[in-house]
Amino acid sequence: MEEMNVHAVAATVEVVAPEIQSKAPASVPASGPKAGAVDDTLYTTEELAIWLRISPSTIEKDRSLGRGSYPVFVKVGGRRVMYRHADVIAWLRRNRYNHDSLAA
Repeated sequence: MEEMNVHAVAATVEVVAPEIQSKAPASVPASGPKAGAVDDTLYTTEELAIWLRISPSTIEKDRSLGRGSYPVFVKVGGRRVMYRHADVIAWLRRNRYNHDSLAA
């Protein structure tokens, strides 16, 4: 097996990382919540999906069918679904597990 060239890997990461980051909405880092978020900060379904690393269509479909366990949401203007930062954090805390069957 060839020895991995650390410099080649680092160069690849420098090229690929900005491309991956550019696919995320500017307001949400690819790995988490908005910087400086407070309890009433709102997230779109797409922003929540990036944070949770799942597809927005999965959240939308499960929400409309009443499947799964996702954070509670608010409707803005009667149609637009948004998620409050505090509700997402509370949901994450309620869904902590030590292993497959025991809640933390």
